[in-house]
Amino acid sequence: MFPLGHLGITLGIAIALVKVRPTLERRLDLRFVLFGAILPDVIDKLFGHVILAGTLDNGRLVGHSALFAIVFLAVGILIASDRLTSIGFASGVHLGLDLMWYLPSTLFWPAYGFGFPAEDFEVYDWFATLVRDPVVQAGEVIGGIILLWFVLRHGLYRIDRIREFLFRGVLVRQRPRPRTRSRSA
Repeated sequence: MFPLGHLGITLGIAIALVKVRPTLERRLDLRFVLFGAILPDVIDKLFGHVILAGTLDNGRLVGHSALFAIVFLAVGILIASDRLTSIGFASGVHLGLDLMWYLPSTLFWPAYGFGFPAEDFEVYDWFATLVRDPVVQAGEVIGGIILLWFVLRHGLYRIDRIREFLFRGVLVRQRPRPRTRSRSA
């Protein structure tokens, strides 16, 4: 999965959960859901493909383990931190979107040992996957649509609304325009 898919689909799942269980609205901070949706990739790609390039060169390390998400969730619940809980939830969704069950040694790290498999990584492979894989393309389109809906619904194309959301977590729901009735003669 790529960024739009991770961000949009995770956001959509969080919003759907809040609709089903309104009490979760107090526990899920959408700012940190968005942050947690890409955090495993930010950490693992930075370390695996930049810092450890040429040795390990693997973009799925500790951030792609269940332990990573569970620690955030557990600590968030224990200290009643909506932010940490949101990051843990979103990181867990990230693992599902990346189909991590196909990489059990990473998903269940460190149960299978402390190492990670080395990979041959080329940036070209990312672009080839995006161009050729219809599942990845569908994820990006669906995620992009959800993000666009979210931005339009809450007026996040306005700088003051973006500021309110980022710094205070406040979302303003756009009011629908009143329908004008056409008068028949």
